[in-house]
Amino acid sequence: MPLTDLLHRCPLCGAGPLEGARARAHCSACGTGFEMDGRVGGIWVRGRGSDRVVPVGELMADVDQWGREVALAEHHASVLLRTASGQDPIRHRTRLLGFAERFGPPEAGIIRIDDEALSFLPDSGDGHRSWRLEEIRSVQASSSSIQFCPVDHALVSLKLLEASTRLWEGLICGAIEELWRSRGWGEIAEFQPRIRAL
Repeated sequence: MPLTDLLHRCPLCGAGPLEGARARAHCSACGTGFEMDGRVGGIWVRGRGSDRVVPVGELMADVDQWGREVALAEHHASVLLRTASGQDPIRHRTRLLGFAERFGPPEAGIIRIDDEALSFLPDSGDGHRSWRLEEIRSVQASSSSIQFCPVDHALVSLKLLEASTRLWEGLICGAIEELWRSRGWGEIAEFQPRIRAL
């Protein structure tokens, strides 16, 4: 995962997105630079008279403090959408270990989110789709994609082409959490393997 995906906003000033590639990121708003350093187990933060190593979790918490309101300004992103079309068995010799989703071909388009639904608008054709937030039963992120399972529908995978996976995981989960709170369904304890309230 590139550092600009992990730190999709500046932990210090909240500006975003950050510039950079791989293990380096830079905030053009405040001039702070960030660089991963596996040897010391953290991220070098350079600028504003500071040159120190900060634990990754601390910087991620600082990014999250800027809140969902800031992130909602970026409510659409380019994606490749794939829908599961079945499952294939995973075997070792003659032993069945489990099953893995078999996905159909990718569709390019734009994903959008608001307080009620997550929508996909394809780059071509009439394949517009929308999933109401209360119908989403699980959310799981990997380094470059987000998977969610709508009720009574197949698993959907969204590969983000430019936007931060971590940002979009937060947007989707945050919107679902707010919906659950507003309807009195409780505080969500986990999103995977299934959304569950406390």
